[in-house]
Amino acid sequence: MVLGRTEEAIVVAETGLAICELMEDNNVSDRINNRSRMLLYLAQMHQLNSTNPAFDRNEELNLAEHYYLTDQGSALSPDRSEDFVLQKNLSYTNFLCEQKRFAEAATVLWNMNKLGKQVLDKVLYYAYFARVFYGPGVQKSIEVDGELLITVGHCMYNTIVQVLVGMGKRREAVAACEKLTAFSVIVHESIFGQRPSSIPYLIETCHRELLSLLNDEDQKQLQNCEFPLSPANLFKLYYMVNEYILALKYYPNETESPDLIEIKISCLRLAGNALVEMDRGDESYDYFMQFLAMLQTKEGFMDKPFHAQCATLGKYSFANQYYIFRSLGGIMACERENLDGAIQCYERCLELDEDLTRDQGLVAVLADLYQSKALTVDIQDQDSYKQQMDLALNLFHNLLQKTAELTPFVECSFASLLSKLERCDEAVKHFENVIKRADDTPIRITDADKPLLDVHFRREIEVRGRFEISLKVQTFYELILTYMKLNEVGKAEEVALQLENYVKRFQSTPKYSRALSIVGYAYKLVGNKEKAAEIFVSVLEIIPGHLPVTEALESLCM
Repeated sequence: MVLGRTEEAIVVAETGLAICELMEDNNVSDRINNRSRMLLYLAQMHQLNSTNPAFDRNEELNLAEHYYLTDQGSALSPDRSEDFVLQKNLSYTNFLCEQKRFAEAATVLWNMNKLGKQVLDKVLYYAYFARVFYGPGVQKSIEVDGELLITVGHCMYNTIVQVLVGMGKRREAVAACEKLTAFSVIVHESIFGQRPSSIPYLIETCHRELLSLLNDEDQKQLQNCEFPLSPANLFKLYYMVNEYILALKYYPNETESPDLIEIKISCLRLAGNALVEMDRGDESYDYFMQFLAMLQTKEGFMDKPFHAQCATLGKYSFANQYYIFRSLGGIMACERENLDGAIQCYERCLELDEDLTRDQGLVAVLADLYQSKALTVDIQDQDSYKQQMDLALNLFHNLLQKTAELTPFVECSFASLLSKLERCDEAVKHFENVIKRADDTPIRITDADKPLLDVHFRREIEVRGRFEISLKVQTFYELILTYMKLNEVGKAEEVALQLENYVKRFQSTPKYSRALSIVGYAYKLVGNKEKAAEIFVSVLEIIPGHLPVTEALESLCM
């Protein structure tokens, strides 16, 4: 099919198409495939003629499209996807792209995508003469290797990127490029063995398309890069097209480049902002915490007093300051063990969200910090101790004026505070209510919580560091502690049995040993040494030598 002999080829293809019409008794699939082959050749030859000054361009383009559209609707279905039917559709989408008719090309591609994985994984063969009809990635691959085997999906997604860029759909174009990249090496090797891979050429084409989304000034930063782009350059590209979360996937962690480090600091902040703006603020904390960690490396941010931290953060733009201060509070409490610093951060969060529309949990966290300060720093000063405990209590009172219902986590925290204030009857009611409402949601217990916990939980933290348990398990345990304060041992024993029965649901999960150890501590609290010892032995069979459980078991023998 060389330019200059297309007229002869057209005559042959027209003859072939007429013969196909006469082959009614043959296999239906073969007949459709052969007919599609002739239609494809006719379309492509007229498409070639449109580039030849000897022919009328518009007339040839119209003829090409006529043959592309012939049988377009009837020949393609999940049950009927012959090779040349698929090739005709793929060639047509590139024909449309050349004319900047991206919306029409998108419709053809979406219809192909609906055919499912079985069709998308189908392998097509392209000979050398077909190189110009399926996009620059396919063309370069064929020109280098002489021929090409490629899956429908790879060929299709390569074109989808071009289409989406042409339609101005930046985010969708980036996602399509990532989909093409994902698992491409594994798929290629499993299907084609030792054949040269076309994937680098396809990805190169996609990267060049995405590069066209940048303004001229930004494009200069990548103009001398090799393609496909390296992870470091892909990090820059995605950053410049505002795909911050995806950009971080390609950040080269071993880099010492000051420019890349500054871009990462900016990228982390902007990724967090993007999630906040999408009303996915809970997902932003990880990015903001990494952002703060990089500020610590850069300028010792965490070592500064709170007013200086505020001044530093004031130099940056945030979609909502609540999330950056909430992130900073978590670091100051859990990693820096700076109670006052954490309290200042969470108090700022409270100022930024007075109505607590984002998260009631802020009240529980801040109340716990006030109590921790009262039970450590201020425990010798009764006035200061009372002030901190009153601050914690007032948080819950203010919250109850705003909402009639506390979340299980917040209500458990409130009940725990009431128990510490010797308002045990009220605490019992709230603990029982939490047990009725709570599910298996895990809560994280860290070193910052140690002042609020009994001796067994403190030992677990000292040995394990932070750990997670079910909120319901925690509530059962605190209810037992409260009943013991009331000297209602019988009720405490009943709750211990309920806890044991509840924990059985975790028996086949990694959570079981930790939850079972808490059951053992519960039986130890109520004075049932025999049952406690039996459970501790079971725990040690699962996690031999676990120090807190070993110590608790040994103490039963004293």
